[in-house]
Amino acid sequence: MKHVLLLSAVALLLLLGCGTDSTTTATADDLAGSSWVLDSFTSSDGETVPAVDGAESTLTFVDGGDLAGSTGCNRFTGTWQQDGEAVMLDTGATTLAACLDPAVADQEQALLALLPRAETVERSDDSLTLRDADGDAVLTYSAALTDLAGTSWNATGINNQTGGVESSELTPAVIAEFGADGMLSGFTGCRGYSAGWQGDADTISITDVATEGGECNGDEAAVEQAYLAALSAASTFQIEGSTLNLRDSDGATQVNYTRAAS
Repeated sequence: MKHVLLLSAVALLLLLGCGTDSTTTATADDLAGSSWVLDSFTSSDGETVPAVDGAESTLTFVDGGDLAGSTGCNRFTGTWQQDGEAVMLDTGATTLAACLDPAVADQEQALLALLPRAETVERSDDSLTLRDADGDAVLTYSAALTDLAGTSWNATGINNQTGGVESSELTPAVIAEFGADGMLSGFTGCRGYSAGWQGDADTISITDVATEGGECNGDEAAVEQAYLAALSAASTFQIEGSTLNLRDSDGATQVNYTRAAS
């Protein structure tokens, strides 16, 4: 009987030990909804190269299998599949802006070549490593911001409510501050405003938008009118690194932002 009890105790300890392993391994749904910012990539000669400062490269695993991101110069889309630690990434359409900085151009070329080569993934709460068939780390990332609470943003483009997203010299003055208390406040480019907001995963609801102070005229009034209408129409959001995009229920962009300096 003593031997049976001893064996049972050992088995229990082994089971508990397995359950408390601190290593985070990928599961089939681990990547869904996560967003990352590039730390380093492997060059064509096998050297580890840090991400280019000022050319933030992002990678977002959208629920449903879509892939989105930026090379630090151009944006790209694609698809992703995962089965445990095995992963398959396919890049698709890419914007065609010229990458004038040679370092940024090299980073873009490497990323678009390395993403399809990734075969396994390792992730924790704050890091992501993509490895090739030989097990070598080809891309490393840090976790990107995913929660709006407590963040501040400057607009870079606003839907003009006639089907286009416009930017002018007035646009950067438009500010959004998402309070952790569910209050949204900021500046329309002419006067202050406040509203209520709620966000869950990638959905957002902005309600009871109200302005403060006097009247607006001319271009400032036009920007404010378009911006307030865009806020009310927003139903989804996507954060990619230091950028934020609010879209309506049809997927049309309502406001683009960049993260305000802290």
